[in-house]
Amino acid sequence: MLPYDGKYGAYLPGDARGRFLMSLGFDIPEAISERDSGDDFFVELSTERVDLLDGDLLLVMSDDEDFDITEDAGVFDNLDVVRGDAVVATALDERGAVTYNSVLSIPYALDNLVPRIGEALS
Repeated sequence: MLPYDGKYGAYLPGDARGRFLMSLGFDIPEAISERDSGDDFFVELSTERVDLLDGDLLLVMSDDEDFDITEDAGVFDNLDVVRGDAVVATALDERGAVTYNSVLSIPYALDNLVPRIGEALS
């Protein structure tokens, strides 16, 4: 999920970030995939539709390393994934590794991000 300008972007299966998560065994929620117009790499969600982000894990890829989902005006408070503390906010280098999704960056993401994902899910 990408927070920006008071909205939220949910990455799609065709995007490198979506493919990375799918390669780890995660599924993009069907409600997100159904909104794919084919014109972009993510689906824009308003604050009223962040419920579509609920699942086993919420990976937050913000440009702001200090972004804190718990401080975002209560928008995410009702999500089970947030209440269950299964939220991982990427550092900029981790975000870059997943975004570029290259033979050089994926080992970095696997070594640094995957353990944090495992911890959030335990």
